Amino acid sequence: MYQNTGKLLPNSVDNVIFRDNMKGYAPLHGSIIVDKLNKEVETKQTKIDSVKLSYVEKLIIDAKSDNIPIVFMISPKYGLNSDSLNYEPEIALCKKHGVPFFNFLNYRTIADNPDCFQDIGHMNDKGAVAYTQMIVKEVLNNYIIR
Repeated sequence: MYQNTGKLLPNSVDNVIFRDNMKGYAPLHGSIIVDKLNKEVETKQTKIDSVKLSYVEKLIIDAKSDNIPIVFMISPKYGLNSDSLNYEPEIALCKKHGVPFFNFLNYRTIADNPDCFQDIGHMNDKGAVAYTQMIVKEVLNNYIIR
């Protein structure tokens, strides 16, 4: 949903009116230039917004009460040394409620490949396709579709 922030109205229209587009998917086609990157990992923890975290917990509770399968994932970030410190509150919520949590932040096949990224934190179309295929294979088939 993060990538659709600010696109609610256009994406809603796309689901009602056929406009021959990609239903909100906006592929990135550039690749990062490795020589210009600083591969150092920032390990500083950001301040947790307790209100947003409570909404995540409400989402989990509502989904489970309606028997809706739910999983959480961290998508890959370029560099293989990315720190998942900022995700600890969500990981704890998933453990508390028995929700599968997949950390693909340093998933080697994608995170180690500059051709899969527009910039350090955003996959391009090639990376997004590879990630989607991996999610279908590793997650949907094993945890959602039974």
